[in-house]
Amino acid sequence: MAAASVGSSHFGVTDNQKRWFVVGVALSKILVPQIRPFVEQEVMKEYNNLKTSHNIHVQTTSGRLQRWPPRKFLKYENVNGNDAHPKLPGGRYNYSLFDCRVLSHIDFARLYVDNYMAKFNAFDEHCDASAVLLLLGGVPVFSAVVQAAAADVRMARNDWAHCVFSKWDQAKFQQTFIEMEDLVRAMALPAADEGKILGELNDWETKGMQLCMNSPVDPALLQLVQQEIKSLEDNLDKLSVEFEEERAKVRQEVLKVAADLEEMKQSVLRLKNGQQNLECRTSEVEGRVNDIEERINAFEGDANQRIGNVESFQQNTESRSGLVESRMDNIENRMEDFQGDANQRIANLESFQQNTESRSGQVESRMDNIENRMEDFQEKCQSLTLRERESTLTSSPQKKPAAMPEKLVELIRREYKGAVLCPFPWCEDELQLELSNVFTRLQIVSKKKERAKQTDDNVNMTDVFRPHAECAKPRVVLIEGDPGMGQNNVLSEACI
Repeated sequence: MAAASVGSSHFGVTDNQKRWFVVGVALSKILVPQIRPFVEQEVMKEYNNLKTSHNIHVQTTSGRLQRWPPRKFLKYENVNGNDAHPKLPGGRYNYSLFDCRVLSHIDFARLYVDNYMAKFNAFDEHCDASAVLLLLGGVPVFSAVVQAAAADVRMARNDWAHCVFSKWDQAKFQQTFIEMEDLVRAMALPAADEGKILGELNDWETKGMQLCMNSPVDPALLQLVQQEIKSLEDNLDKLSVEFEEERAKVRQEVLKVAADLEEMKQSVLRLKNGQQNLECRTSEVEGRVNDIEERINAFEGDANQRIGNVESFQQNTESRSGLVESRMDNIENRMEDFQGDANQRIANLESFQQNTESRSGQVESRMDNIENRMEDFQEKCQSLTLRERESTLTSSPQKKPAAMPEKLVELIRREYKGAVLCPFPWCEDELQLELSNVFTRLQIVSKKKERAKQTDDNVNMTDVFRPHAECAKPRVVLIEGDPGMGQNNVLSEACI
């Protein structure tokens, strides 16, 4: 149970010893040095008041101020070398030999402390924590709240000076810092000074908790602690103790803490070196990991790009497939429409073909009729020609030139006077043109044989077979013209 209360550590210094050391630093290096000037200021104020009210600076032994406040006995053996006078039997001071004049506020402060503490000649490091806390708790210039807070801190200081490590557990450690902070607040210091002291106390409380953790300590913290240990060791000679054994014990513990912290520092340095080596290896591993990550990222980027291309191609293919399907549907619809239209047109063609065949039969019948009529007409022409020749021969023995066959022309005109022309056999009933309305007298224009150059000479139909300069006996005549100009009619007329 005792071991548990003291705490353990990886080194020879226990956690309680570490807390004890941190409290010593907080008392001697932070709290007392910073409140000492304010204590001196208030003590001087009280001393000046007593000079006015009790002439304490010129008082005699018999008329000295023995108590101030009434419950506090003033110790004149601490001033003017009075402790050097021979004592009465029984060890009591011989006050009749004392010089009881209080010549300064320093002498006034000595009246409130024990004789072994009254070695200071100024409010400096010789006026240690014990003396300052006694002044705060005894001089009536300080309020009751300050005196109570100072008494609590002084008890903690005594536990520290007696090196009772079993008391310095976590609860005692935290309570001591709370009491020191309460004292600072009770003194009603200027806000800047109060904030500074409280901040430093809180900082050292945190450092003490870090020192007690079973983990590597920050090298900078160890360096700072070692500096404070050296400073604390130097101040041990100025420490107010009733017995030198107490000073020696404190020195011994401080040195022990210093040695163990040095060992801790070396361990931390070894850990730091190991950490550096580990960091180097970690950096190498991180480099390889970064390289692998870069390669993975590159692979992922390439894969994502390819996947994106495939997805884009898939989307494009799906879009094109949809378009193709739409076009196929459109084609099918158009094929159906075309098939329906084609079937309709085929039906129309078949109907037209049947109608054409029917009309062709009618045309052929009419052509046969026309041919028969033409044959009759030719026979009539031949008969008329013979009659004309016979009439000519009987009327005149001499041979006369042939005359224009007016009768023949008259007969032809009579034959074609009411004739109609049907350009398209399939619309014979709808489109019929009277020959008298569309007939145009044709003209024949000759061409030269070389390169078929057209001339300005008009040729009569009866002169097409007459000899000319390029041919003595024409037997073949070429009739040219644009389509529909009447080449067939000219040919028929020429033949007739």
